[in-house]
Amino acid sequence: MGWSETDELRSRVEIVMSVVLRRNLKQWPFIGVWFCLSFFWTPAQSIELDLEAERFEAVTEDRAARHKILLGRLKKISNALDPKSELSVQGVRHYETFSTAPRVSLEEAIAALQAAAQTDYTTRFVCQGRDCGSSNEWANAVFGEPKLYGLEQSQYYWVGQHRRSSNYWLVYMSKRSNKPVHYRVEWYKPDQINWAGRIEMGFARQGFVRFELSEAQDDLAGLQKGLETWCGGKNVRSVAVTISDFDSGSSPEVRLRETQRIAETMAALFQNSAGGCQYTAHGMGSLVPIEGWTDPRMDLVLQMPARNQN
Repeated sequence: MGWSETDELRSRVEIVMSVVLRRNLKQWPFIGVWFCLSFFWTPAQSIELDLEAERFEAVTEDRAARHKILLGRLKKISNALDPKSELSVQGVRHYETFSTAPRVSLEEAIAALQAAAQTDYTTRFVCQGRDCGSSNEWANAVFGEPKLYGLEQSQYYWVGQHRRSSNYWLVYMSKRSNKPVHYRVEWYKPDQINWAGRIEMGFARQGFVRFELSEAQDDLAGLQKGLETWCGGKNVRSVAVTISDFDSGSSPEVRLRETQRIAETMAALFQNSAGGCQYTAHGMGSLVPIEGWTDPRMDLVLQMPARNQN
């Protein structure tokens, strides 16, 4: 199979997007995964703790399901677990279980987790010691791994949400007397995005679709297919591809140039593969801030029906 124009455009997207997203990728040890040419999702790397530890279990479940993430002290009432609070997520569960070297203390393990999570994660819940409830229930009823059982006063549980992907991660760790620290890392990859439905709903309700730029990078092929589905069978439409970035580490002029390059590359890619619509490119830099939104974003804005150039 030869190198097509679409392949060339995708390659340009990878290069350009790596510039604007560079500050968010510094903490990731396997950057190549983010920019693989296949554009198929591969499981995210586990949170890596700077500890001397051995991984003795790594599991990726076969299919997406609904999972409960506990957000409170765990106790058992009438043979049923009764956490103070919980949330439900839909997705594929991944987990890894580790055992540290005997000389590693629980305090060192906690410090390593806090250091690994401080840059890219927002803490949603954390407990330590007896505030977490029954270690036996955490180990056996929640995680199904007896090795995670420890003393009530020697346990730690953390739930975080990734600031860019919004995926949830959780870590439970415990220690028994002179045994090593054991800890479990779990994370959930949401179901594949229904781009066509999201585009249809956004355009119908408000005339635009907004999402993090990283979402497009993670599933560019899916976004292209969603646009192709929406554009097919309709009158020729014009869609503005706008890119915004609020990187405080670069000047407004640099942000304008970088976002314009990304917008032009993305628009060309969509034009080449998502037939039925015409695309214009608009790099906005930091000119259009939205309260509470600090990550690079893409807005697809529905314009008036495009004039047929034929």
